[in-house]
Amino acid sequence: MNEFSVGIGAEAAVSRCSCWLAFFIFGLLLARSAQARKPAVAFFYGKPVPVADLRHFDWVVVQPDNLDPEGLAELNRARVEVFAYLSMGEAAAHDVEPGSVVGSNPGWNSVIVNPAAASWREQILARADSLAERGYRGLFLDTLDSYVAALPGAQARRAAAVAMGRLVAALHERHPELRLFFNRGFEILGEVGDLASAVAAESLFFGWDAVRKEYVEVSEADRKWLTAQLRGVKERYGIPIVVIDYVPTARRHAGRVAARRINALGFTPWVSNASLDALGVGSVEVIPRRVLLLYDGAETPSLEQSPIHRLAALPIEYLGCAADYLDIRRGLPREPLAGRYAGIVTWFTDDELPDELGYPRWLAEQMDAGIRVAILGRPGFPVSKSFLARLGLAATVPARPLRLAERDDLIGFEAAPQLRSRALLGWHDASGTASVHLRLEDARGQSIDPVLTTAWGGLALDPYVIDVGYEGRTRWIVDPFSFLEQALGLEAAPALDFTTENGAPLLVVVADGAGSLPASDAAISAHALLEDVLSAPIAATVNAPAPAARDRESDSLARALFTRSNVEPADLNLIRLTGGNPQFAAEPSLSELSPSGIPSDAGFQVYLPAWNQTGAAKWWEARRFDMDHLVALVERAQTPRRLKAIGFYFQLAIATRPAALRSFRAALHWALDRGGLPLWASEYAARVRDFQSASLAVTLDGTWQFRGLDHLRTVRVPRSLGWPDLARSQGVAAIAEEGEFRYVSFTSEEQPSLVFSDEPPRRPYLAWTNATLQRWSEDGDDIVLRLRGHGPIRFAVGGAPGTCTLSAHGRRMRPTRVDGRDIFSLEHRDSGDARLECGHR
Repeated sequence: MNEFSVGIGAEAAVSRCSCWLAFFIFGLLLARSAQARKPAVAFFYGKPVPVADLRHFDWVVVQPDNLDPEGLAELNRARVEVFAYLSMGEAAAHDVEPGSVVGSNPGWNSVIVNPAAASWREQILARADSLAERGYRGLFLDTLDSYVAALPGAQARRAAAVAMGRLVAALHERHPELRLFFNRGFEILGEVGDLASAVAAESLFFGWDAVRKEYVEVSEADRKWLTAQLRGVKERYGIPIVVIDYVPTARRHAGRVAARRINALGFTPWVSNASLDALGVGSVEVIPRRVLLLYDGAETPSLEQSPIHRLAALPIEYLGCAADYLDIRRGLPREPLAGRYAGIVTWFTDDELPDELGYPRWLAEQMDAGIRVAILGRPGFPVSKSFLARLGLAATVPARPLRLAERDDLIGFEAAPQLRSRALLGWHDASGTASVHLRLEDARGQSIDPVLTTAWGGLALDPYVIDVGYEGRTRWIVDPFSFLEQALGLEAAPALDFTTENGAPLLVVVADGAGSLPASDAAISAHALLEDVLSAPIAATVNAPAPAARDRESDSLARALFTRSNVEPADLNLIRLTGGNPQFAAEPSLSELSPSGIPSDAGFQVYLPAWNQTGAAKWWEARRFDMDHLVALVERAQTPRRLKAIGFYFQLAIATRPAALRSFRAALHWALDRGGLPLWASEYAARVRDFQSASLAVTLDGTWQFRGLDHLRTVRVPRSLGWPDLARSQGVAAIAEEGEFRYVSFTSEEQPSLVFSDEPPRRPYLAWTNATLQRWSEDGDDIVLRLRGHGPIRFAVGGAPGTCTLSAHGRRMRPTRVDGRDIFSLEHRDSGDARLECGHR
């Protein structure tokens, strides 16, 4: 196989024993251990390499020139063993001396090389030297038996096999620290099989015909032969066996079935596309959680003002997905998106994309590859009849008047649909298989379906996506959460969540000192802020006045602010204090909420979780922090879905307005009474940034894995998945129930995992706390914990078999029992290393 990519785990090397019998017994035990543990392996030959996703595997095989040094270092830090692809028997014609060539492989456009050629031997060894120096831990040796197809006689093939075996032995002698991972090479295993850390073979159930360029099903006779060969290798050498099968990316379910069949035979599976440049399915399947958001930079002056960012990004994030934005005018990606993206979402406001972009053809290619597409607003280009037919749609010219024929629960989310025909595309479902969520009928009885979902994704077309009212106020007609979930075909899965931690909604308070305080009011302001606001058990992030704008009194105020232990200076490289879409209607709208942040030159700049930042400032001026309205704004972001952390933004000059200050102080206490967990803006930003880069995967046995949760520790789980099984999961500390979900928070476990059960836990877990968790670990029947907060610590324990006792700061404390939970209260902001005794399980 050429350009081949698989990864497998291998056992540690065994040192020689002086006693032959001990060595023999130890070898048997090692072989059994290797057979018992099948490492998770992935092959990825494309570019760019999805480093974050590959952290879920034990072994990864890559084309070494496609992986940059930073990516290799990150995988090494994650304890992933990275194997560099090395072709031992084939190469491009221009890369070898003509005298070394013994044949050709037209399917891969390569030549077959004589392994006995001295120049080839030196070339292979030099390549190995370079790869070892770059930090690779192993070599994936491909095309070990290519000579078989080129050499006509048994004697010639046998001589080539001996030469190939010697070349492999020379590699090991030169670099004994490198693991050698064979692709087939059955003919040389008798000589060098003991040097192999694992053996791979292709096409057990499904393969790729490189000559005819088509996927094929393997015959039963070939399958039986290959199975026997692999079992013989496994029994003789006790090493992992990896099987790579090939299916189109659009047949993801078939890939899962093949992976299970391979696994059932005792082999490690990897099922991917023929070029191995898409994330496939193995013993671990990475669940794509990135969504590609397309927009037209010619329609809006900035990404921040585009509807794809202002309106679509928030529900996408709520569904657990991170957004990658692409201005379509800058070119379309050519690398495969399958396995890396959960889908594509587009939002155009006109149909004027230039033909030379090739967007319609590219979009059809993504659909053919199995990528789901959600089209919002306009399609972006004049759609042909053939493209409509590809979507299972047909078009008519609507005849007025229209009437509402059908609608379901997806319609009327914040605003009821008003019958409008201006700019309406007269598309309707012609396949009979789509789920039509809104159907209109025109004067001639023709159907028009502006909102539907189907096998390729879905569409919600203008003017039935959002309602634009007085002064540009926008409200959703379509339920964006349900629509996107159905259009993208998202299955029930844990969703990374940066709104909640340890059962508590996060609380972020930011004070903006842009500009200077009036000198005459500075002393009053300082006293009011320090005593009335910042004395509360909150974490406050303060953007101090610029030095040029300060007078002596405001300088004094700034010094007093930053001596407080619960105050941090704002880092404007991390957070943005401006942005949003301020609206002051009686009923808050989802459209007024901003997403988590926006890409910037610094990487990713986080929005504050306030209602919106510019809106907060203007609203303060207009409303003077009317308590009822402020709570209504925050509640819209909390119920019925928790979309945002509780965020309060205020200007330092609020201290000059006693009524506004009192109202704001009341709002803070409301948030604390609600159980908010105070965080600095920098701490919140760290969680949001983790959300952007973290990954999740599921194993064949149903275990959910999480990687990159350095600061972000919480996932939101649909109740339908069950309860966390604390005995089989790793790192679970907190479980909280909220509506249709359970919020699960982890300890600092480096590689947390979740296994679900139908039964609730029978051992203690943290049900809620107003502090961050530093430690939660079992010590026999007890729990050793540490909590650290910005005020006196309170926490609740659930799942305990009986009443618990807490030992902290030299005292033993009994809890208050409320609704079956033990509630503990401490006077301290840090529990220290405390012990929770909850009796025997």
